[in-house]
This record gives sequence, C-alpha cells and structure tokens, in this order.
Amino acid sequence: MIGMRGAVFSLAFTAMLATGAQAATYNFNLTYDGSNVSYDTGSDIAGGTVLNVGDQFIITLQTAGNAFWRVDSAYINKFAPLTFAMQESADRTANIATDFSRNGSTVNTITDTGIVQSEVHTGAQFWTLATGLEFDTVTLVWDFVANNPLHGGPNTSTISALAQIFIFSSTNTFYNSSEISYNTPTVPLPAALPLLAASLAGLGFAGVRRRKKVAQPA
Repeated sequence: MIGMRGAVFSLAFTAMLATGAQAATYNFNLTYDGSNVSYDTGSDIAGGTVLNVGDQFIITLQTAGNAFWRVDSAYINKFAPLTFAMQESADRTANIATDFSRNGSTVNTITDTGIVQSEVHTGAQFWTLATGLEFDTVTLVWDFVANNPLHGGPNTSTISALAQIFIFSSTNTFYNSSEISYNTPTVPLPAALPLLAASLAGLGFAGVRRRKKVAQPA
C-alpha cells in the first residue's frame, strides 16, 4: 500500500512539473521503530547508488506498527532534514515534493522546484508544519535536474548513506522531543478483561472469608 501511494504521488508530481521521462527511478522504503531505521523487504539500497541527471528517487519512511509522529511545537519555515549524504561535492539542482500522511490519507504536502543544494548535501527543503499535525508516513520525491561539480571533482553523484537526521528521532539535531515526537499509542485492554479480573478477585476474597469462618472454634 505504501509503495503504491508513493508511486501515485511520484507520477502526479512528475506530470505536474513536466520533467519528461526519467532515466531511472530508485525506491528507498524504510521503517523507523523509535530507535532504529531499517530497509523494508524489496527496497533499493541507497549506499553506493549513482544518480544521473534525469534520475529520480523516492524515499518512503514509515513508523513501525501503529506509532506516529506529532508536531508538538510549530515548525515554521525551518531547514528540513537532508535525505542523503553524497560522496562528491557539487551544486545539484532538483525538484522536491514531500507528502505527509496518516493512516493512508495525506495531511500535508510541500513542493519546491529548482532547489540548488551544494557540496555533499541533497534532498532538503524548508518545511512549515503546524502544531498538532500527526503523520505516520513521509514520502519524498526527488527529481534530479542539473549537476555542477565543485572543486574539480567528477561529474557523478554517488549516495554515501542515508542522513540520520531524516529519521525524526527524539535525539537528532533538527528534531527533538519539544518539536516533533515519536508516539506509540497504548493498546487498551478489551472491555471484558477488567470485569473478569474484578470477578476473579471477588471470588478469591470470598474463598478466604469462607476458609477463615470454617477455621473458627464453635
């Protein structure tokens, strides 16, 4: 379901920008459990992937189980997390769209065109997220428009690693527990369980009373 949603979002964004046919599309599907991020089964692996102008990558980052992120303090036009660190230094131009969703429904979308990011950074935007916004999936679509190598380096763009600050953890530089928190809802007990526990406790108490009564001398 997540892969389909990411694909539909990607197609819509690409059609809107009229960027033409893509040379290659990479899908990086990830799950964050509150402590660690891991690739989902079938995902492309980011490290070592070489991107060329015209390529596209789609990152789908979801929470584990029924957890979700909540914006606890308004995040207004702040520099959002980088998605990848690159091996080569360059000025890279890209079109970027980020979709935030909860339970399969979009709750916020941020779209930018012609963003230039320098040196070894890529995939960042300025985000505005309202207080109280909740989401369990982030889908970022990145279309590679142009590449200008820096410092006499090669005209290649190789992904080094997923940037840790993209994981929305409570311990990273950009997002702390006072801004965006990771929440795991408490699963309520079935309604019958408290009644059953109370009944068993009552039976146990009655048994003790009966035993004490029998033990008393006549």
